[in-house]
Amino acid sequence: MKEELIAIVRQFFPDTLFEEISISSIKSGLINQTFKVTISEDKKYILQQLNSSVFKYPERLQNNIFKVVDHLKKNNYEKGILDPINAINGMSFYQSKDKDYWRMFSFIDNTDCHQVPPSLIFVSNAAKSLCEFHSILSTFDVKELQEPIPDFLNFKLRYKKFKEALLKGDKKRIIEVEVEVSVINRFIHILQEYETIYDKLPQRIIHGDPKSSNFLFQKDSSKVDAIIDWDTLMKGTILYDFGDMVRSYTNRKLEDDTSGDNFDLEKFEVIKQTFESEPSLLEIEKTNLNLGAKVVVLVQGIRFLTDYIMGDRYYNVSYPNQNLNRAKGQLNLFKGLLKYCDKIN
Repeated sequence: MKEELIAIVRQFFPDTLFEEISISSIKSGLINQTFKVTISEDKKYILQQLNSSVFKYPERLQNNIFKVVDHLKKNNYEKGILDPINAINGMSFYQSKDKDYWRMFSFIDNTDCHQVPPSLIFVSNAAKSLCEFHSILSTFDVKELQEPIPDFLNFKLRYKKFKEALLKGDKKRIIEVEVEVSVINRFIHILQEYETIYDKLPQRIIHGDPKSSNFLFQKDSSKVDAIIDWDTLMKGTILYDFGDMVRSYTNRKLEDDTSGDNFDLEKFEVIKQTFESEPSLLEIEKTNLNLGAKVVVLVQGIRFLTDYIMGDRYYNVSYPNQNLNRAKGQLNLFKGLLKYCDKIN
């Protein structure tokens, strides 16, 4: 495997001598295969194989990243950037004989990644850095970006595919998920509430996946050094990024932990207060933050459950019921969030 990976690395660095090259797997993502490539102490990179069943248009995805990198640099963005590196063919990726797509980025060294933030200051700083990211990209023309994954933010379609999965999916698994299906159907009106206000919300450039593992903190510090994983940069609403950050940061347990009581109210309030204090947000965005959180968490539960029913085609799994457990974890989080939102309403 290492020799195969070295051959791919050569497609980006053809003239480099790989006398002491080290390639190690990074296992944090659910979609792509990622490796850290160390050629020397001052030459470290990220090599990534795109999941072509998820990202069917790699050119769009890479073009989006290059454009946003250029915009951020021109606007003196102070955080670290995973600089994309062109292959020797002049393209932003390399396609292997097996038709796999590979790409290379610079590596940001001396950072920590926290699946669970050590304290509230980490949550606060992550939320502030995301708002800063949004603010700098507010001057970027949303028409410049192409949709990296068609209908990624189409919640109505997510629910439709879920209903189709219940008809076409694995019969045994469909029987297993009756309780989860009942919960989703009981609260599907939240998707309808979101659809009602969607056209009134401003369209902005969003990150699309601001989960906790996509924030790199300076080593032994609570200061954010970089926001990574820009595959889902796209036109959307701030409510989505807010909701997805809440989904990740307020979960007190691992994503596939089904034991319940996993919603962290303190972290939720820190994130919400940060977004509410952001001067660039409109009132309609600020007053619907709770709705954004509820709908994103619910839809993620739907996505995990759909993938489980259809045989785990989208999300990588390390054991047979992992997507089911992920769905249960999301629905537990949703219930905790719902309890809080109903209380303040």
